Amino acid sequence: AGGLKGKYDSSLSATGPLRGLIIVVGLTREASAEAANGLTERLYSRLANDINSFTENDMLNAMMQGTGGVVCSAIIEDGIKAARSLTKKYGQSLRIIYLNCSDEVVEKSLEPGKNLKKRIGMLKGWRKVPCKSVLEWSDPSTLKTDIDVLCDKINQESASASSEEDESGPGLLVFFPSIPGYGKSSICNGVSADMLDLKCPSKQRAIKICVGDKVEGKYWPLVRRERMSKPSSVYIADKNAPPTIWSTVGDIAAASLGVPLPVLPDQLALCTTSLEIAPGKRLTFPFSLPFLAICMLRVISRPEDSHYGKLDASCKDACMVVAKFYCLYRNMSAEQLLDRCRSAIETSGAHLPSDLIRIPFFCPDATPELPDELVDIIQDAIRLQIGVESSKASGDNARVLDIESSLRKSLMLHQQLLGGLTAKEEESKTSFIAQLSKHVQSLENLELVPPRMVAT
Repeated sequence: AGGLKGKYDSSLSATGPLRGLIIVVGLTREASAEAANGLTERLYSRLANDINSFTENDMLNAMMQGTGGVVCSAIIEDGIKAARSLTKKYGQSLRIIYLNCSDEVVEKSLEPGKNLKKRIGMLKGWRKVPCKSVLEWSDPSTLKTDIDVLCDKINQESASASSEEDESGPGLLVFFPSIPGYGKSSICNGVSADMLDLKCPSKQRAIKICVGDKVEGKYWPLVRRERMSKPSSVYIADKNAPPTIWSTVGDIAAASLGVPLPVLPDQLALCTTSLEIAPGKRLTFPFSLPFLAICMLRVISRPEDSHYGKLDASCKDACMVVAKFYCLYRNMSAEQLLDRCRSAIETSGAHLPSDLIRIPFFCPDATPELPDELVDIIQDAIRLQIGVESSKASGDNARVLDIESSLRKSLMLHQQLLGGLTAKEEESKTSFIAQLSKHVQSLENLELVPPRMVAT
């Protein structure tokens, strides 16, 4: 027997208002399963039969509006490890029902001995698990009536809570397939509902900007938790999202009723570049070298110790860090970046809109060309980075610092030239807000089927 494994059945369209998990704890699996089945049918919820296989992702899914919640059968001997792990974060979304588990009944359930002592001890552990509510079902003969009463109460509570939260419909998951120095935070900073000119009832739609450099711990699991807690939100993931993370973005969007929306630079920046890495060997990249040069310049122009992620002038290899991100996109053209991003997203169960956000990076009349000397140094940096990755070694630190020094000198020498190529920050931000606003408005007529998980 297994728990909920994340399989979705879109044919199960009827769902109740329950959001969260109900654990039915009994003395035998047969008794707790019967009670759990009864609750599931009355609540239009989903059924699980192994609390120890129930994951945090399962819990997040159970808490989403429109998924019907989950009822899980258990016995005392299953232990409380999984329940305690869930209740640390989601205690207010967890209910526990004890089926005929009074101290008197438990003491009579087994012959005196180690097994009885263990069962009594484990029951005491269960009763210490903090949760939203606890119910004692002491009389199995009144089970059907008790189920009806409990279901009516849960339906009323859940429907009231859902109405107050006023969350309906899909949301957006905005992400950035880019490199450091692109200007993500400048574009995202201060975006609000008023800026997006949201119309009623969308005026209540939550807008969340999650700055990656400010997050302690793992970033994308946090995004998943926050997206699933507010599926209708406009969630802006202010963090570089290289190819390795695209399937994760798609999975989060699919699980949280979200539309994934990439933000990309203009065609002068997102421009196929072919470089000779070694004699007879060339690699393709989807971003232009002028784009890479300006991103490097922006990073080293940040005042020392001013950046939450420590990627500023004080970082001794800041330019090479940017080069490392650039190399994460190797072996793909600009067109392939778009195709592979769409493929990774859709394989995960989400769908990219046909009209993506494209932000002005260069001036409309600019002809981004770099001095030969700067081109040579940037190519050396890329070759060094590729060589380090290919050899799976830490690299020659002296060589890295030597290239870094050359990059900084050349970038600062041509600072005025590079600065004159880029669009104004206000122009880029205005374009971002205008395009994002259109995508938010398009959500009003969009319907996505909530994921339904099936017990396996």
